[in-house]
Amino acid sequence: GFAAKTFALADLAVHSLFSSRPAAQISTEEAYAVLSSICPKPASDVCCPPLPPLDPSIDLSIIIPAFNAEKTIDSCLQSILQQKTNYAFEVIVANDNSSDHTGERLQAYPEIKVLTLTEPGSAARARNTGISCAAGRYIMFVDSDDQLMPEAIQTLMDAALQQNADIVQGGWQYLYEDGSRG
Repeated sequence: GFAAKTFALADLAVHSLFSSRPAAQISTEEAYAVLSSICPKPASDVCCPPLPPLDPSIDLSIIIPAFNAEKTIDSCLQSILQQKTNYAFEVIVANDNSSDHTGERLQAYPEIKVLTLTEPGSAARARNTGISCAAGRYIMFVDSDDQLMPEAIQTLMDAALQQNADIVQGGWQYLYEDGSRG
């Protein structure tokens, strides 16, 4: 695959720089130093804040980025809040500078955490902001125009714990603005 070809090319590049020595005599540190001089890792201009401490009473943090989602956010939240599950979860909605009535709709749900972002951004930035407030052992991302199937949380959490998985993935159901589903 791509990774194998990349490593093979990198190996050839390092080996050619040390052509006077057999590859077996080149240490990993030497090879890394040469590769770093050829292609240095750029410095990050973003400081990542520490994550909040885990709350042992919360199994799952569900993060929803919402931008102008007034037509779909209620159905999305209802599909989450009506889940039948043995797992404790929190819902975090990052309202990303919405100019419609998304904020007013979110006020009807006192059981969720609402983060209000005031600078225009992206769904990725909204998700990252949600992560910074998440206290669950696992994190789930749900878009504001998605709906979870009735036992989605139970199914995904069971799979994660049974397999001792870091990541599990499931399907989703898209709700179009006209009320139809995909």
